[in-house]
Amino acid sequence: QHHAIENINRFILKTIGDLAADDLNTANILEIPGKRIRYEDMDVPELLSDILTAADFSCCGIITHLRSSYPELTFDELSVCALTCLGFPSGISRQPMQMSNPASFYNMRSRIRHKIKCTDKS
Repeated sequence: QHHAIENINRFILKTIGDLAADDLNTANILEIPGKRIRYEDMDVPELLSDILTAADFSCCGIITHLRSSYPELTFDELSVCALTCLGFPSGISRQPMQMSNPASFYNMRSRIRHKIKCTDKS
């Protein structure tokens, strides 16, 4: 779990760095004490897996429940659920999903609601 939290913290720090970066060349660099990490070098599937673990742990097993109750949900769809459970806004949630188009993210959330038969958008 410590590794998962560290990986998520790196993602959060990277996002904050992107928002504050004046130079596009530095926007993809994450600096933490003793390390300089390029965002492109992060293992995205590992990061998403860590986010799933963190959401499952902090949200009373929600990911485990979704996996068992809705086996048709894909890894990416479960990742969106996890990011939502952890309170990430959609603009930030799209980054580890590598979705630059907000409409794609909206469509994925719509597919998730359809699969889990949820009519309420909240």
